[in-house]
Amino acid sequence: MTRSFVLVAAAGLAAIVCATAAAAGLHGKLSSVEYTQLRSAFKAMKADSEHNPPQFTAMDSACRTLTNATPMLKVEREDCIGQIAFLAAASSIAKLTKSCSDSEATIALEDHCMLPAYKRLATDAVVMHQGDTRAAAVARGRGFGGRCVDVLADSPKVITDELRISYVAEDIVDDLQVDAEKDLFSDSDRLAKAEKALAKDAGESPTNVSICPHRPALPGSGSVVGIAA
Repeated sequence: MTRSFVLVAAAGLAAIVCATAAAAGLHGKLSSVEYTQLRSAFKAMKADSEHNPPQFTAMDSACRTLTNATPMLKVEREDCIGQIAFLAAASSIAKLTKSCSDSEATIALEDHCMLPAYKRLATDAVVMHQGDTRAAAVARGRGFGGRCVDVLADSPKVITDELRISYVAEDIVDDLQVDAEKDLFSDSDRLAKAEKALAKDAGESPTNVSICPHRPALPGSGSVVGIAA
């Protein structure tokens, strides 16, 4: 499997950045609509994530409350949906591994049983990494910096963790396709360590959008009407 997915199309990314700055008309400051929508969505996701287990469907729904009112909101919506998809895929692996182990008679069949889930994990890890990379570029293109970029995208450490996970997940897919049990054991350990690092680094990243310069929220925190102003 190739790793060409890590190459971001520079021309396309530059176009997104330029369009964001031009459309929003605010340099280094969230518009009222952007701040209102982001604050509301982040608050809902935080509440849903604190359930045991986390409510991934509800978290995805919270992401989808973000509209396409501005290019910034559009890229935030896509990034958010991608992150929740990865978290849901990762959370299903342990349960599926046990199910496949209990139901399949041979190691080869067990590997075949797990393969679709790891393919999904690898794909979702790529989407998550690309989404954060794009969101960070758009945020900086709008004039945001420092910890605000970590809120609107993720910290550089987290983005590196995401890339590492995508590589390891891809390696596990290769292991499962050829029944390379020794490599699978080693790569599964690498994945566990990479996910642990991601959880640690993500936990240290800020999540309060109010630290970003912004115009005051619109009356009624649930409002999603209007254009950036």
